[in-house]
Amino acid sequence: MIRIVKEVASALSYAHKRGVIHRDIKPHNVLLEEETGRSLVTDFGIARTAEASSLTASGMLVGTPAYLSPEQVTGAPSDHRADIYALGVMAYEMLTGQPPFTGPTPTAVLMKRLSEAPMPLAKLRPDTPQVLRDTIDGMLAQDPDERFQSAADVVRALGGATPASGGHPTAEFVLRSRKKRSQRNLVITVSAGVALAAIALVVALAGRRAAVAPTAAAADPGMVVVPAGSYPIGIDVPNDVASPAHPVRLAAFAMDSLEVTVGEYAKYVDRGGAPAPWAVRPADNVPVTGVLFSEAQNYCAQAHPRGGRLPTEEEWEAAARGTEGRKYPWGEQFSLGLANTASAQRGGAAPVGNYPLGRSPLGIRDLIGNVWEWTSSPRAAYPGYHGPAITGDFYVIRGGAWNSKDDIISATLRGAGTPRDRSGLAFTGFRCVVPLAGGARQP
Repeated sequence: MIRIVKEVASALSYAHKRGVIHRDIKPHNVLLEEETGRSLVTDFGIARTAEASSLTASGMLVGTPAYLSPEQVTGAPSDHRADIYALGVMAYEMLTGQPPFTGPTPTAVLMKRLSEAPMPLAKLRPDTPQVLRDTIDGMLAQDPDERFQSAADVVRALGGATPASGGHPTAEFVLRSRKKRSQRNLVITVSAGVALAAIALVVALAGRRAAVAPTAAAADPGMVVVPAGSYPIGIDVPNDVASPAHPVRLAAFAMDSLEVTVGEYAKYVDRGGAPAPWAVRPADNVPVTGVLFSEAQNYCAQAHPRGGRLPTEEEWEAAARGTEGRKYPWGEQFSLGLANTASAQRGGAAPVGNYPLGRSPLGIRDLIGNVWEWTSSPRAAYPGYHGPAITGDFYVIRGGAWNSKDDIISATLRGAGTPRDRSGLAFTGFRCVVPLAGGARQP
């Protein structure tokens, strides 16, 4: 992650030195080069020069609301430091699996940005190196004068090299200590009513841009982008239903960072979306189980109108194993305390996100253990499989559950779920995906 932040900051430094401000830094506009893994900043469609209007001559205040800086929200003059703020939002989201501010509406999120500080990274990710926490805090300062003053400073703070350094390491750079200050709001020189109008205008213009020039959607709140690429699937174990190992190429997609909870599904039930899958409603913060395949598909479609659905089993495995083909989301060895499996001895599902150290490098949690997860893939043999016949009307479920044995469970394990029998789904839940960049195609 530090490498990605440094590379994006270095690209911004290059642009800023030439008077170009991007104005729409977000995960969707950062691509990973397949051959090298290098981060590439794309989509300068709404960029502007520091001394001129938009390069697209739109003359409008545009950008993605979730990544707008406070000064952009209020309509105050903004400069290259707005790009630094947006990079801070992106880094925070990469690290925690969620944006710094969330709310029921875009306007509510923007208002939080003006009146609150993000949840401290030390609480959400206590394992984060201090220098990374300080750097992200320095990018997310509300007042641009308290923010990093250049993208090159961000690179140096993280121990990298900047265009200004001639490519020489600058690890000796010491991040300037920021004095502790009481949290204060930005001084807004317009009335509350005018500020709300400005916020509404930002949201409306962002929506208008999406309608006029549609592009691949950014990840919905609570989702993590899994980049396009070639991913290893399966294992080479004779007669195992997960054999043989083979590569698949996937387009980019976004996946829920957590399993769908009882509380989230209950709202869907209350709206008449589906019957309650419980006789006695469990706690709101545990993953919902007992949901039929079709009900899970419909939930995803309504929760994420821009193409929400269940993941294919290849997408699920790619999110868990990455391009390097890890055995588990966290690495090659099973370790106690990283997942809710039989060794945890909980005797039931845990609240979602309860095992943060078992997350994938992208920040997706609970892929192993807790509850099985639906995929949209019918259970069938992989090409080249030579074991016993795979029969029956089943869909693949992944990840294992709280009662799965540690020596069996892994990111390649293929389970089977009955799509129309709720009684057999007591340990099965689900999470959703949304295709990006034209849609993640079926392998």
